[in-house]
Formats: sequence, C-alpha cells, structure tokens
Amino acid sequence: GKTFPIVFRLVDCDQGFLLKPDPSLKNAKFFEGGLIFHANCLSPLSRDVPPDFQETYIPFCDRDRLVKEIIPELQERFTVILESTKLPEIILEKPRAVIHLEKLEGSTLIVHPKIVYGNPVFAEVINDTLLSNSTSKTVQRDHFTEIELLRNLRETYNLIPGHISKVTGSEAVTFIDSIKDIEISGSDPSHLFSRTELSPDIDISPDGLFSAQFCCSSATDGQVPFENVFKAFQNGDKYLQMSPGLWGQIPESWLQKYADQVVHLLNSKNTKGELPKYHLLQLVSMYEEQNQKLPDYLEKFKKLLDDFEGIPLASLPVDLTLSLRSYQKTGINWLQFMRQLDCGAMLADDMGLGKTVQTLCAISGRTLVIAPTSVLDSWNQQIKDYRPSLHVCLYHGADRRLCKDADVTLTSYGILKLDTEKLGSENWKTIVLDEAQVIRNPDSQVAQAVHSLKAPFRLALSGTPIENRIEDLWSQFHFLNPGLLGDKNAFIANFSNHTQTVQLRNLVRPFILRRLKKDVAKELPAKTEVILHNDLDEEELELYNSLLTATKAQVLTLLNKTGNIFGVLELLLRLRQTCCHPALVPGGTDIFQKTSSSKIDLLLATLETSLALGHRALVFSQWTSLLDLIEPLLAEKSITYSRLDGSTRNRDQVISEFQKPDGPNLMLISLKAGGLGITLTAADHVFIMDPWWNPAVEEQASDRAHRLGQTNPVLVHKLVAKNTIEEKVIQLQRAKQELAKSVLSEEALAAVITREDILNLLNT
Repeated sequence: GKTFPIVFRLVDCDQGFLLKPDPSLKNAKFFEGGLIFHANCLSPLSRDVPPDFQETYIPFCDRDRLVKEIIPELQERFTVILESTKLPEIILEKPRAVIHLEKLEGSTLIVHPKIVYGNPVFAEVINDTLLSNSTSKTVQRDHFTEIELLRNLRETYNLIPGHISKVTGSEAVTFIDSIKDIEISGSDPSHLFSRTELSPDIDISPDGLFSAQFCCSSATDGQVPFENVFKAFQNGDKYLQMSPGLWGQIPESWLQKYADQVVHLLNSKNTKGELPKYHLLQLVSMYEEQNQKLPDYLEKFKKLLDDFEGIPLASLPVDLTLSLRSYQKTGINWLQFMRQLDCGAMLADDMGLGKTVQTLCAISGRTLVIAPTSVLDSWNQQIKDYRPSLHVCLYHGADRRLCKDADVTLTSYGILKLDTEKLGSENWKTIVLDEAQVIRNPDSQVAQAVHSLKAPFRLALSGTPIENRIEDLWSQFHFLNPGLLGDKNAFIANFSNHTQTVQLRNLVRPFILRRLKKDVAKELPAKTEVILHNDLDEEELELYNSLLTATKAQVLTLLNKTGNIFGVLELLLRLRQTCCHPALVPGGTDIFQKTSSSKIDLLLATLETSLALGHRALVFSQWTSLLDLIEPLLAEKSITYSRLDGSTRNRDQVISEFQKPDGPNLMLISLKAGGLGITLTAADHVFIMDPWWNPAVEEQASDRAHRLGQTNPVLVHKLVAKNTIEEKVIQLQRAKQELAKSVLSEEALAAVITREDILNLLNT
C-alpha cells in the first residue's frame, strides 16, 4: 500500500531546542522492518525509524552542530519543520588567511596569523575549532580550503594560525617584504619601515691606501663601513639599520661575487693601510667587471690584464753578447715591467726557450740565484758567456764564502737549507729561483727557507710550475707575492677540487709569462713521441702477475686503513721495476743479474737501428741500477757511451765531451741527475725506460735535447710493457698534463692522482 510519511518538528525550549515527532504520530506504534500502526491502519514507513525514537533535547551551546550537522542529516531522510526562532543564519562563504600586524617601539613587529570567515570577520578557526562572535549567523565550514590556507601559512611564512610571534630588526623588514600577496590587518606595512640602497665604494689612493665602504644617500653620514655590511651579509640579513626607521638593503649579488676578494684585500693591508702592489690587479679586474672608470693610479697595472699589451720596451744590457729572439725580448720587457711594479714574477716558458738568458738581462742590483746543484755550473758559464761584465760568486762547497761585491751569487737549494739565516740576512735586490717547482711542498724545509728570504724583486723560473697538483702553485706564489693566494688552508679549500680553476687562473695569470715552443720557436725542429711496446716473456710475466696479485691486496689494505694515496707508491714502484728487469726487484739481483730483459732487448734493437742511421741518443731511467744492467750490454755491442748520474763528479766535462761532434753515441742518464737545466742537443733520439705518472719529469728529460741549439727533429721513445701497469701510467700521464693546462692556459679540465687512479693502475 501507500507509504506513511514521517514528520519532525524543531521547536524552542528553555536553554535549547527540542526535536520531536509530529503530534500526529503521538499514538503511533513503530515496528521493526519499517512498519507503523496509526489510525487503526498498518502501513510501511517512507524511512525506517528506530522503535524507541523519542523527543531529543539539544542544548543551545550545540546550536552550530544542530544547524550544520543534525538538521541536514535528518532532512535527507525525513520532513523537518523548523519552528524555532533562535536558529542562526547559515552563511556559505570561503575562508581566507589574514595576518594582523602591530608595530611596537623600535623595530619589533607583532605578527598574528589567522584563518577567518566573513567580511567583516565573524568567525575564526583556532586549533581546528570554529569560534564565532555572532549569534545571528554562522558559516558552513570549508575544511579543504582551511587545510590549504594552513599549509600555505606554514610553508611560505613559517606561521601557525592563532600563534602570535615577534620579529625584529632586519628580520622584521624582510618579513614585510615577503607578505605582499596576503591580506594584512592592523598596521599598514608600507608605513612601517623606510628602505634605501647601499652602493659599494672601493677606492685606492695614489700612495696605495686602500679603503672599502658602502654609500647611502639617505643616511645622515652617507657611508657605512664594509665590515658592517659584510657581517650582516654573513648572518644572512637582507637589511642593515642605518638610523631609526631607515634600513639599507644588503647588495647580495655584489657581495656574493666580490666580498671574499675585498675581505682578502682588506686583510692584506700593511700597518699603514697600504696594499702590496701585486694585489692591485684584483682591483683592476673589479673596476672593469663593473664598467667603472679606472683610477689613473691603476692604469699601468691594466697592461698586465690586457695580455701584456703596451708594456714599455726595456733597455738591454750593454755587455750582452747574444742576439736575442723576439719572444726573449718580450720576456725581458715583461720582467723589467714587473720589477717596476714591485710584483713578483714567474717566467714559465717551455723548457729550452732560454729562461736563463732572459733572466740575466732583467736582473738589477745584488742578485741571489738559487738553483739545483746540477745546473750551477751552467749558470756560471752562461753568465760568463752572455754577461761577461757581471761579477759572479759561486757560494757552494765546504769552503764557501760570500762575496759582498758580487753582482750575482749562485747557490743551491741544499746550501740554502744549511745557511738560511746567513743568506736571509743579506741585502738582496733580486732573488731568482731556478726550477722553482722544487719548493712546491710548503711544509718542506727548503720551501720554508726560501719563504724566509726577502728582496724587492722576486723571480721564479720553471717550465713545469705545476707537476702534480694545483697546490704546487701556492708555495711558489707565497715566495713571489705573499698573500696573493691567501693562506694555505684556504687555498686548498677553495681550489684543490678544481671547481674554481678559472678564478685561480685569473688570479695568477698577470704574474706568469708562459710561451710554448710550438708558438714562439717555430724554427725549432719538431719533437715526436712514440710508444715502443714490449711483450714480457713467460718468466717475466709469471713474476709480474704474482707480484700484481700481492700488490693489489696490500694497496687496498693501505688505502682503506690510512687513505694516503702516496703511501702506496713504494708498492707500485716494485711493479714498475718488474716491467723493466726482474733483477731490480728486491731479491732478484742474484737470480737475474746476468740475464737481459724483454725491455732492454727492445732498447738495444732500436738503438742499433737508430745509431746506424747516424743518430745519437739519451737513455733515461729513474733507477741507476737499471743503467748498471744496460752498461755491459752496450759494451758487448761496441756502442760508445758516457754516463751522468748523482755520483758523477766531472759533470761539465762529461756534458762537454758528449756535445762534441765526435762524442759518444749515447749517454745513460738518471732522471734525478740529468733531468734539469743541462743542454744535450748533440742527441736527437731520447729513450724513456720507465714511464711514471708525472709527465713533467719526462718532459724535462726529453727537453735536454729539444731546446735552442737543436737542428734535428727529436724523437722520444717511451718503452712500455704491454698489458701492465705501464700502459695505465701512460693514460694517467695524459690526465696529469691537463692539470697544468687548466691553470696556465685557457682550458678548464683538471686532474690529479686519486684513490681511483691508484686502483685503476692496478686494474691491468
């Protein structure tokens, strides 16, 4: 039959509301299953009603729940007649976020974030509870939007609705800047703080007084010390208070680019406030990068940044007996200009381009030349040949004495270590370091001795200023221009990982003059390198593989225990020796002394062909014991030879005899004794018996023949055992060569020997 409709009525009562069935249902009976007996008739219900349904009292304090939850739920099932006069109006409106601001005395700001309904506001959400200040209306809550507003306040402004916070100083000004896209109540943010820009003002006076500050046109005194602004920048502040209510905006982008340089310059001032002149190049770069007019005082330094264009011509010594090449005259001009600027200089020309001659034309006043012992006689001879009027004092040997009236004093790094105090007390006008890479380790005794020396002009000569690591440069520049590269720890932190290679190159470029043979000495015959591979014989291979297995285990243990990469080099040395001759390995002398090796056999076969064609040769090895093994085999084949190593006493005579047209066919040379400073252009073939990861050492060796005076093309043979660590060494050499290019040229790739390099060397 027809369903029976159910009707409820909501009426007012004391302190609340009463929800009750329609009076017409007063005598009705409800049955489970959805039936009602009413007016003597049993009918199905339109909706099921619990059998025990009675009148329900709802207190006034639950008015919002009644309006928003109970009534809507009942209306979905039944007819509800609203007879109450106390129900509020339900407003359908989106919530919104509001930040209420109140400024206290000084620069403190009270911040009160809210999520509210109504405009004007009549309800606020606090701790997920809606609090209303109206009895006549309420709102249907939008929980989804409330959650979004809450998340935005937390993530964007770090605020929690209903939680009052205080911000002060720069933080308050920065906060005001951040709230432009949200509704504000209370104090007008545009009237809370005044802002002004801070402009950097870097200045150098003609007498070298350096200053740095920031200018502010709105401030009373108009200037702010650099230190104040830099401290605020370090603290992460966006503003610095200039006066009550006035805040200067920190120039972050400028400080990010230049702050470290300015701090370095400020810290480099002497007690009079003067900057050493070699620091002024950084100022020139800063002015130019910002398109600012260069002070007249800095104009002359700009020439060093313009690829040395416009450097004045230097007068050559009247006693010079040598005709100079064009690039050598350019080098002398540069050296003299650096002297005038009171800047230390590094002449880093390729080996064999005449760095000694250029130096002899640039020195002035009492000069100290420090060089490896092996080249002291060469210096002495070149001074006599090319600058015969100079009085030379050779300060060397057991009975050495200083000559106060000598123009040039020659000494060795070894003597300097012994006589540091004595040599340091002399009044030198110029100090020259030959093969300056000798002092690359700043913690070494020789480096510390060099760093203690003082002279108005300091000059470093090196064809290989970077041999292993970028850190090699720091010690050399600490001698040349102390403080230019900062302290050692900061330098290593900034540059050792090669991410700032361009910045480092820009710092040192004005103080380094480097020309390559291929660019300036085009008349010099070509130098060609070839790899000669030898296969280890069965016995050599068995020894090598067994040693390789043991070495891998020992190296991994060392690396994992100490992480010291160079601590494993002694182990790798044994592997390399095995590639050359088994007799070099400890314990192998008695067993293999009278045998040859596959590598020496290859050397002898190649030499026979080379010498038969009229070439003369240099054979280099790190180990004199390998030279000992080669000597008798040369004698057997009637190959005339001479030898130069650390035990050679008559070095000059040996070199002179070899250079004669009828001199020996071949010279055996130890890398340590013959790799630097000597000229052996009578040879045009060079043999490197044992390649190692530092390519600079081999370059120095081959350039004994490939230098000025050579008239024949030079062929360099590198003897490499196939499928051994030596092949990996050649790969690593190429990476090492990129290291020097990254700082001394325009390329940006760099590499140093690492733990991975060591492991790769063993992965043969």
